Amino acid sequence: MNTMLELRYAVRQLAKSPAFTVTAILSLAAGIAGSAAIFSLADALLLRPRPGITDPATLVDIGRSTRGEGLDNFGYPLFEMMRSETKLLDGMSAHQLSPQTMSLGDARSSERVFAGLVSGNYFEVVGTRPALGRFFLPEEDRTGDTHPVIVLSHDFWTRRFGADRSIVGQSVRLNGRPYTVVGVAEPGFTGTMFIGPDFWVPMAMDAHVRASTESLRGGHGAVWMAALGRLKPGVTTAQARDELQALMHNYLKSRGDDRIKRWGVAVAESARVPKPLAGPVQGFVGLLAGLTLLVLLIACTNVAGMLLSRGIDRRQEFATRLAVGASRARLVRQLLVEGLLLSALAAVLSVPLIHIMVGLLVSFKPSLPVPLALDIRVDPRVHLVTIALAALAAIAFALLPALQSSRIDVAPALRGVNASADRRRAWLRQVLVCGQVAVALLLLVAAGLFLRSLQEAAHTDIGFNPDAVDTVLIDPSIGGYTTDARGIQAIEGLIERFTSVAGVTDVAASRMVPLQGGRLQLGGLHAPGYAGPGGNDNVEAGWDAVSADYFKTLQMPIVSGRSFGAQDRQGAPYVAIVNETLARRVWPGQNPIGQTLIQNTGGDEKRTLQIVGVARDSKYRSVAESPDNFIYVPVTQQYLSEITFYVRHQGPASRINALRDAVMAFDPQLPVIHSDTLNRAITLTMLPQRIAAWIAGCVGGLGLFLAALGLYGLTAFSVSQRKREIAIRLAVGATPGAVLWLVLRRAAVLALVGGAIGVALAAGVARLLGSFLVGLKPIDPLAFSVALSILTLVMFIAAWTPARRASSLDPVRTLRAE
Repeated sequence: MNTMLELRYAVRQLAKSPAFTVTAILSLAAGIAGSAAIFSLADALLLRPRPGITDPATLVDIGRSTRGEGLDNFGYPLFEMMRSETKLLDGMSAHQLSPQTMSLGDARSSERVFAGLVSGNYFEVVGTRPALGRFFLPEEDRTGDTHPVIVLSHDFWTRRFGADRSIVGQSVRLNGRPYTVVGVAEPGFTGTMFIGPDFWVPMAMDAHVRASTESLRGGHGAVWMAALGRLKPGVTTAQARDELQALMHNYLKSRGDDRIKRWGVAVAESARVPKPLAGPVQGFVGLLAGLTLLVLLIACTNVAGMLLSRGIDRRQEFATRLAVGASRARLVRQLLVEGLLLSALAAVLSVPLIHIMVGLLVSFKPSLPVPLALDIRVDPRVHLVTIALAALAAIAFALLPALQSSRIDVAPALRGVNASADRRRAWLRQVLVCGQVAVALLLLVAAGLFLRSLQEAAHTDIGFNPDAVDTVLIDPSIGGYTTDARGIQAIEGLIERFTSVAGVTDVAASRMVPLQGGRLQLGGLHAPGYAGPGGNDNVEAGWDAVSADYFKTLQMPIVSGRSFGAQDRQGAPYVAIVNETLARRVWPGQNPIGQTLIQNTGGDEKRTLQIVGVARDSKYRSVAESPDNFIYVPVTQQYLSEITFYVRHQGPASRINALRDAVMAFDPQLPVIHSDTLNRAITLTMLPQRIAAWIAGCVGGLGLFLAALGLYGLTAFSVSQRKREIAIRLAVGATPGAVLWLVLRRAAVLALVGGAIGVALAAGVARLLGSFLVGLKPIDPLAFSVALSILTLVMFIAAWTPARRASSLDPVRTLRAE
């Protein structure tokens, strides 16, 4: 009963002060919504249970570690041995980490789709159930290329086949061959990774899925898949790792494999984000969460300051209630009810704001050549977080002001003595404002650093010119070009078609796209006569297989020697082009042209590569990388499927639609996997920084606004409480300028103290942001000075209005009113 009375009283009190109520609710709603939106991202990446997975706590990712680090791919024979010999796992299944592109359709039209290669027991180990039909039978994964069957994901079944229940048992053409649909996965199940396929295929069909003439399942040297395991009750990941590592070492030892010195087994709790990416992803999400929580902190301190000021205005009310017998605890409870009511209203208002902010986050989801199973949405978990944040905000901003406001002397308050005269009570409001200013400056500096980092990245010399270049990703193998000769024929035919498109000036092709973060493995390198850091002739280098006009099309200069030509084909001597860094390190003071490198391609096969040119250093994996060794080989000599074509054209207008038409005219069964401008493609490398800059800019602006609002409110309140003092000063001869300076000086002191604290905090946080910055030192003078200038200007504007009002007081009217 008392609670209902207190609630009704709180409603009446908030209704009496609509300006205060609206401002407080908006401040809290913005802070809560920002925090909940970032939680939605963290939830989708790291926290939300993966649909369709039974008992995820006992499911583990299993992979190869190198010298005790990482969780990487390994080979199928090693997997089969582990699966048959393990005693500590209830089951072990294999899967390819990245979905394989395939062509769905017939000769008249086709489309790109993504297949997940999995062992026959994959669904059993994961613990999911089919929505329709069945999963794979044991015999469908025993013999290679004998059982073309697939299980559709529920989303693909709905999107592509209109949720037609009769699809089970029917055939669809994949890479020109009929596959029978045997089942549909349950809703939401996309596998165990954040890259989700359209359907799953037994691993025994890997040769056809990859459009190859050879299966990788029998290759001891091929490392192309990872594994999942289900721990038996009571077994730890460490115990499973020790067992599997012993099995691996015995296996490698029996084969005389020297990789036993480097390889181990990694076992980790299964996660949506693979272990090598988990640290960076967690750091990035933590950074965003920290930025938005700082805004919530500013919002809470802002409202706390408003409540303190409001509490002073209500001193006579509080004194009267205490005088007639109310306890201080009852008064604190009443004020907490008002704070909880504000939080509840802010939580309600934050719901549409969360949806808006989540929508903005989703809009940053890039167009990638692989499907992301990343469902960023507002679900009940997000709403629970919203409620929790609102409750914490209520406790944070309402309790301390309630305790402060209820600590009053009854007699002076009943006589109407001005509470602002008690300077012992003013310190808390001033501390809150200083804190707001400090955090606002911290956010501004963070936003400035990210923006400056993007600016530096845009002006970094990447070694090639991406302007006016379109990219088209095609895999000839899924169109039936299954041999190297046929694949090269497709590349050359497409280059000829693209060249005939109006406005096109140059066309080239390569296996890797620069600045996409990937790394091509074409084997080990040895340089005769070279004594490397390890005391041997091993050369660590990145690779790419490129067409003849690659360097011309990307405007990447050849600094010595020649580029590749029509003569560099299969059957001709193997050639290569190295970058300046590799040439300088391996052949210091020598002419690299004519030198040789030995390429280990697996097993006992070796190739002698003659260096015919040196290319200018470029950026290969990221804009922030230091110069590193790199080697180019002709794609016509070392063919690799899944090729990106680069088409340079005149003028800024993209030719992508015309290029797609050219592919269709060349071969309707050859789907375009992905197309984009090269500029947009390479900006993906800076996507985390762009998202961080956008969020930091938004929260920095919001934090600055709230801090300015806090300073304005404190200054205006101080002026209202000191009207008598100011009027007397004016009456005895003080000039309006002197009064203006009196008020501004107090505000300036608060801003300066808060700014000094903010600079110290920003300097510390900036060092933590160093890994996210490109081409920029954490203590960047320009970012700090611009942030300070913006803060100074806004703080001055916030204090000027109440100060100007104070200097314009009519002393006669004011003293009469007092």
